[in-house]
Amino acid sequence: TGGSHPLDSTQANVVHAAAPYWRVAYEQRWDRHSLEIGAYGLTAHDQPGNGKPLSGPTDKYRDAAVDAQYQFIGEDHLFTALATYIDEHQTLNASVADGLAANVDNDLKTIKLTGEYYYRRKIGGSVGYFSITGSSDPLLYAAAAVTGSANFSPDTAGYVAEVNYL
Repeated sequence: TGGSHPLDSTQANVVHAAAPYWRVAYEQRWDRHSLEIGAYGLTAHDQPGNGKPLSGPTDKYRDAAVDAQYQFIGEDHLFTALATYIDEHQTLNASVADGLAANVDNDLKTIKLTGEYYYRRKIGGSVGYFSITGSSDPLLYAAAAVTGSANFSPDTAGYVAEVNYL
């Protein structure tokens, strides 16, 4: 039948072998408050695919992260604060060999901060900030409409705001 199949080289970013993920966290609760502090990570090898062979060298991604969450749940007020920091190292042997990246070694650093508040579980919202910085790579972050980069870099930052009435 037509269409792509899971091991077809038209698929993009096909995981090669296992991709172990780990997580540890500590949570403390008292009265109407809770606090979580944790760490997590992932190591994965993949084939770029997207029309390239699903054999030969692989790209390796190693992520390590820390996160925290504080929450207060009262009768009238609910508040949550979240923070995450992710450090990713990329070894792009397959992408360089396939002409999809210029650098074998790249790094990405991601920060996400969010605060949420609700009054009487009916009206509220959230405010968030995100920032991604990393290695410049003229092939990996090439200029393109909508999804491309203006400066061959993954660097971006922004704010997100949301208001809800339930």
